[in-house]
Amino acid sequence: MNESWNSDPARPRLRLRHYGRVYLCSEGDIMMKKTCLAACAAASLMLSAGAGAAATFNFDTTGPNELSKSYSQNGVSFTVTGGVGVGTPYVTERERGLGVYTDRTVCKWGFCTGIFNDTDLDLDGQPGFEYLLFTFDLPVWLEKVWFGDADDDDEWKIIVDGDTVASNNSDNPYYFGLSEKTSWFAVKAIDLDDSFTVAGLDAVVPLPAAGWLLLGGIGGLAALRRRKAAA
Repeated sequence: MNESWNSDPARPRLRLRHYGRVYLCSEGDIMMKKTCLAACAAASLMLSAGAGAAATFNFDTTGPNELSKSYSQNGVSFTVTGGVGVGTPYVTERERGLGVYTDRTVCKWGFCTGIFNDTDLDLDGQPGFEYLLFTFDLPVWLEKVWFGDADDDDEWKIIVDGDTVASNNSDNPYYFGLSEKTSWFAVKAIDLDDSFTVAGLDAVVPLPAAGWLLLGGIGGLAALRRRKAAA
Protein backbone atom coordinates (compact mmCIF):
# COMPACT_ATOMS: atom_id res chain seq x y z
CA MET A 1 0.00 0.00 0.00
CA ASN A 2 1.52 3.33 -1.10
CA GLU A 3 0.49 6.82 0.05
CA SER A 4 1.38 10.38 -0.95
CA TRP A 5 0.06 13.71 0.35
CA ASN A 6 -0.74 16.47 -2.13
CA SER A 7 0.83 19.65 -0.74
CA ASP A 8 -1.66 21.99 -2.45
CA PRO A 9 -2.62 24.31 0.45
CA ALA A 10 -6.01 25.06 -1.11
CA ARG A 11 -7.13 21.43 -1.01
CA PRO A 12 -4.69 18.98 0.54
CA ARG A 13 -5.40 15.38 -0.43
CA LEU A 14 -4.17 11.99 0.60
CA ARG A 15 -3.70 9.66 -2.38
CA LEU A 16 -3.70 5.97 -1.43
CA ARG A 17 -2.98 3.23 -3.97
CA HIS A 18 -3.78 -0.38 -3.06
CA TYR A 19 -3.82 -3.30 -5.50
CA GLY A 20 -4.50 -1.01 -8.43
CA ARG A 21 -7.30 0.94 -6.71
CA VAL A 22 -6.79 4.63 -5.94
CA TYR A 23 -8.56 6.39 -3.07
CA LEU A 24 -8.58 10.19 -2.60
CA CYS A 25 -9.49 11.99 0.61
CA SER A 26 -9.59 15.77 0.87
CA GLU A 27 -9.31 18.08 3.86
CA GLY A 28 -12.87 19.18 3.24
CA ASP A 29 -14.06 15.61 3.68
CA ILE A 30 -11.87 14.44 6.55
CA MET A 31 -9.64 16.83 8.41
CA MET A 32 -6.85 14.58 9.60
CA LYS A 33 -4.45 12.68 7.40
CA LYS A 34 -4.49 9.75 9.83
CA THR A 35 -8.28 9.53 9.69
CA CYS A 36 -8.20 9.64 5.91
CA LEU A 37 -5.59 6.90 5.80
CA ALA A 38 -7.74 4.70 8.05
CA ALA A 39 -10.81 5.30 5.89
CA CYS A 40 -9.01 4.46 2.68
CA ALA A 41 -7.42 1.37 4.19
CA ALA A 42 -10.80 0.17 5.49
CA ALA A 43 -12.43 0.70 2.10
CA SER A 44 -9.65 -1.16 0.35
CA LEU A 45 -9.82 -4.02 2.82
CA MET A 46 -13.58 -4.36 2.49
CA LEU A 47 -13.44 -4.42 -1.31
CA SER A 48 -10.75 -7.07 -1.22
CA ALA A 49 -12.65 -9.22 1.28
CA GLY A 50 -16.06 -8.80 -0.35
CA ALA A 51 -14.82 -10.22 -3.63
CA GLY A 52 -14.75 -13.72 -2.12
CA ALA A 53 -12.79 -16.77 -3.20
CA ALA A 54 -13.02 -17.71 -6.87
CA ALA A 55 -12.69 -21.29 -8.10
CA THR A 56 -12.48 -22.79 -11.57
CA PHE A 57 -13.31 -26.48 -11.99
CA ASN A 58 -12.23 -28.30 -15.14
CA PHE A 59 -13.84 -31.72 -15.29
CA ASP A 60 -11.16 -33.30 -17.44
CA THR A 61 -10.07 -36.35 -15.45
CA THR A 62 -11.19 -39.95 -15.79
CA GLY A 63 -12.82 -41.75 -12.88
CA PRO A 64 -15.29 -44.55 -12.11
CA ASN A 65 -19.04 -44.21 -12.59
CA GLU A 66 -20.50 -43.33 -9.16
CA LEU A 67 -23.85 -42.35 -7.67
CA SER A 68 -22.31 -39.03 -6.62
CA LYS A 69 -19.04 -37.14 -6.90
CA SER A 70 -17.69 -34.35 -4.69
CA TYR A 71 -15.34 -31.48 -5.56
CA SER A 72 -13.71 -28.71 -3.54
CA GLN A 73 -11.41 -25.79 -4.34
CA ASN A 74 -10.75 -22.36 -2.82
CA GLY A 75 -13.65 -22.68 -0.41
CA VAL A 76 -16.13 -23.78 -3.11
CA SER A 77 -17.42 -27.29 -2.35
CA PHE A 78 -20.24 -29.20 -4.00
CA THR A 79 -21.64 -32.63 -4.76
CA VAL A 80 -22.78 -33.80 -8.19
CA THR A 81 -25.55 -36.36 -8.62
CA GLY A 82 -27.36 -37.63 -11.69
CA GLY A 83 -31.02 -37.94 -12.51
CA VAL A 84 -33.29 -39.62 -15.06
CA GLY A 85 -36.90 -40.72 -15.33
CA VAL A 86 -36.39 -44.49 -15.07
CA GLY A 87 -33.36 -46.43 -13.83
CA THR A 88 -30.38 -45.72 -11.59
CA PRO A 89 -28.25 -42.76 -12.76
CA TYR A 90 -24.48 -42.81 -12.25
CA VAL A 91 -22.27 -39.75 -12.67
CA THR A 92 -19.61 -40.39 -15.32
CA GLU A 93 -16.22 -38.68 -15.21
CA ARG A 94 -14.14 -38.55 -18.36
CA GLU A 95 -11.63 -36.24 -20.03
CA ARG A 96 -14.47 -34.58 -21.97
CA GLY A 97 -16.49 -33.77 -18.84
CA LEU A 98 -19.22 -35.08 -16.55
CA GLY A 99 -22.20 -37.03 -17.83
CA VAL A 100 -24.74 -39.64 -16.76
CA TYR A 101 -24.87 -43.40 -17.27
CA THR A 102 -28.26 -44.94 -16.52
CA ASP A 103 -28.43 -48.54 -15.30
CA ARG A 104 -31.69 -50.17 -16.36
CA THR A 105 -30.77 -53.74 -15.58
CA VAL A 106 -33.87 -55.93 -15.52
CA CYS A 107 -33.98 -59.13 -13.45
CA LYS A 108 -36.72 -61.76 -13.62
CA TRP A 109 -36.89 -65.43 -12.68
CA GLY A 110 -33.26 -65.32 -11.60
CA PHE A 111 -32.08 -63.95 -14.93
CA CYS A 112 -30.78 -60.38 -15.39
CA THR A 113 -30.20 -58.44 -18.56
CA GLY A 114 -28.68 -55.04 -19.23
CA ILE A 115 -30.12 -54.74 -22.73
CA PHE A 116 -31.93 -51.56 -21.73
CA ASN A 117 -28.90 -49.91 -20.16
CA ASP A 118 -27.75 -46.51 -21.41
CA THR A 119 -24.81 -46.85 -23.81
CA ASP A 120 -24.09 -43.09 -23.98
CA LEU A 121 -21.96 -41.75 -21.12
CA ASP A 122 -22.88 -38.12 -21.91
CA LEU A 123 -26.01 -36.24 -20.86
CA ASP A 124 -28.49 -37.46 -23.43
CA GLY A 125 -32.19 -37.59 -24.15
CA GLN A 126 -32.89 -41.26 -24.68
CA PRO A 127 -34.22 -43.22 -23.15
CA GLY A 128 -35.26 -40.54 -20.64
CA PHE A 129 -33.91 -37.00 -20.31
CA GLU A 130 -30.83 -37.10 -18.08
CA TYR A 131 -29.60 -34.28 -15.87
CA LEU A 132 -26.75 -33.39 -13.50
CA LEU A 133 -27.48 -31.70 -10.15
CA PHE A 134 -24.78 -29.55 -8.49
CA THR A 135 -25.47 -28.96 -4.76
CA PHE A 136 -23.15 -26.51 -2.95
CA ASP A 137 -22.11 -26.72 0.70
CA LEU A 138 -22.38 -22.90 0.93
CA PRO A 139 -24.28 -20.46 -1.30
CA VAL A 140 -22.14 -19.23 -4.19
CA TRP A 141 -22.12 -16.71 -7.01
CA LEU A 142 -22.33 -18.71 -10.23
CA GLU A 143 -20.30 -17.18 -13.04
CA LYS A 144 -20.36 -19.60 -15.96
CA VAL A 145 -20.60 -23.24 -16.99
CA TRP A 146 -19.27 -24.76 -20.20
CA PHE A 147 -19.89 -27.97 -22.09
CA GLY A 148 -18.01 -30.70 -23.92
CA ASP A 149 -18.98 -33.08 -26.73
CA ALA A 150 -21.52 -30.45 -27.80
CA ASP A 151 -22.45 -29.89 -31.43
CA ASP A 152 -24.85 -27.53 -33.19
CA ASP A 153 -27.84 -29.78 -32.49
CA ASP A 154 -27.33 -29.98 -28.72
CA GLU A 155 -29.43 -27.83 -26.38
CA TRP A 156 -29.81 -27.79 -22.61
CA LYS A 157 -32.05 -26.56 -19.84
CA ILE A 158 -30.46 -24.86 -16.82
CA ILE A 159 -32.34 -24.68 -13.52
CA VAL A 160 -31.13 -22.58 -10.56
CA ASP A 161 -32.70 -23.00 -7.11
CA GLY A 162 -35.89 -24.30 -8.72
CA ASP A 163 -36.17 -21.60 -11.40
CA THR A 164 -35.51 -22.28 -15.08
CA VAL A 165 -32.99 -19.63 -16.20
CA ALA A 166 -32.35 -21.09 -19.67
CA SER A 167 -34.29 -23.47 -21.89
CA ASN A 168 -33.44 -24.72 -25.38
CA ASN A 169 -30.14 -22.97 -24.83
CA SER A 170 -26.91 -23.64 -26.76
CA ASP A 171 -24.59 -20.91 -25.36
CA ASN A 172 -21.17 -22.41 -24.69
CA PRO A 173 -20.06 -21.19 -22.24
CA TYR A 174 -23.26 -20.14 -20.54
CA TYR A 175 -22.93 -17.03 -18.32
CA PHE A 176 -25.40 -16.99 -15.43
CA GLY A 177 -25.48 -13.23 -14.74
CA LEU A 178 -27.48 -13.80 -11.53
CA SER A 179 -28.05 -11.14 -8.87
CA GLU A 180 -28.38 -13.58 -5.97
CA LYS A 181 -26.33 -16.37 -4.46
CA THR A 182 -27.16 -19.95 -5.43
CA SER A 183 -27.46 -23.18 -3.44
CA TRP A 184 -27.86 -25.55 -6.38
CA PHE A 185 -28.27 -25.74 -10.12
CA ALA A 186 -28.99 -28.46 -12.66
CA VAL A 187 -28.22 -29.02 -16.34
CA LYS A 188 -30.64 -31.21 -18.27
CA ALA A 189 -30.84 -32.69 -21.76
CA ILE A 190 -34.11 -31.74 -23.45
CA ASP A 191 -34.07 -33.36 -26.92
CA LEU A 192 -33.88 -36.98 -27.99
CA ASP A 193 -30.71 -36.33 -30.01
CA ASP A 194 -28.85 -34.41 -27.26
CA SER A 195 -25.48 -35.76 -26.17
CA PHE A 196 -23.05 -33.49 -24.28
CA THR A 197 -21.08 -33.18 -21.04
CA VAL A 198 -20.55 -30.52 -18.38
CA ALA A 199 -16.88 -29.70 -18.91
CA GLY A 200 -16.27 -26.92 -16.38
CA LEU A 201 -17.63 -24.43 -13.90
CA ASP A 202 -16.65 -21.05 -12.41
CA ALA A 203 -18.07 -20.04 -9.02
CA VAL A 204 -17.28 -17.64 -6.16
CA VAL A 205 -18.00 -18.00 -2.44
CA PRO A 206 -18.55 -14.62 -0.72
CA LEU A 207 -16.50 -14.24 2.44
CA PRO A 208 -18.75 -13.79 5.50
CA ALA A 209 -16.04 -11.73 7.22
CA ALA A 210 -16.76 -8.76 4.95
CA GLY A 211 -19.61 -7.56 7.15
CA TRP A 212 -17.41 -7.60 10.25
CA LEU A 213 -14.71 -5.70 8.40
CA LEU A 214 -17.25 -3.04 7.50
CA LEU A 215 -18.32 -2.61 11.13
CA GLY A 216 -14.71 -2.54 12.24
CA GLY A 217 -13.84 0.15 9.71
CA ILE A 218 -16.76 2.34 10.77
CA GLY A 219 -15.89 1.90 14.44
CA GLY A 220 -12.26 2.81 13.78
CA LEU A 221 -13.24 6.03 12.02
CA ALA A 222 -15.57 6.99 14.87
CA ALA A 223 -12.80 6.46 17.42
CA LEU A 224 -10.35 8.60 15.45
CA ARG A 225 -12.86 11.40 15.14
CA ARG A 226 -13.54 11.36 18.90
CA ARG A 227 -9.81 11.48 19.58
CA LYS A 228 -9.45 14.49 17.29
CA ALA A 229 -12.39 16.28 18.94
CA ALA A 230 -10.91 15.68 22.40
CA ALA A 231 -7.56 17.13 21.29
